[in-house]
Amino acid sequence: MTIPDHMDVIGEMAQGGQIRLSVSTVTGHLPTVDIYICGTKGTIHLFEANGEIILETGAANARRLKIVRIPKNKQGSWRVQEEFINAIRGIEAVTHTDLETGVQYMEWTDSIATALRTGRTVYLPLEAVVQS
Repeated sequence: MTIPDHMDVIGEMAQGGQIRLSVSTVTGHLPTVDIYICGTKGTIHLFEANGEIILETGAANARRLKIVRIPKNKQGSWRVQEEFINAIRGIEAVTHTDLETGVQYMEWTDSIATALRTGRTVYLPLEAVVQS
C-alpha cells in the first residue's frame, strides 16, 4: 500500500507549539480528521463529526474546550484542486492557495510520506536540512 488509510502526525511548530494530526478512513465512529494545536496560551481542536467540521478552543488554564460557532457564510470547503483548475481556465482567481502555499503544502505532504517510509523525524523546510 502506498497511501495509508490511517496516519498520526506529531509535530513541533517553529513558534514552539505542538501539533497532533490524525487522519483516518478506517476508524469507525472516530473523526476522519482530528487536529490538536497546543501552545503555551491554549489549545485549538479541529475535528469532523457527522460530516460537520467542529472547532473548539480553550485557554491554557480553562477546564475544558469550548465550541467556536462559525457562521455558514464564513465556512469553506476543500476545493484547492478545483480553484487551481479554474484559475488555469480563467474562470476564477486564486484566493487561498497561491503557488508558494501550494509548494509548502506539497513539502508538508512529502515530509509525512518520508517519515512514514523511513521511520525518522523530518524537519521543515526541507531545503534547510543538511545531509550528513
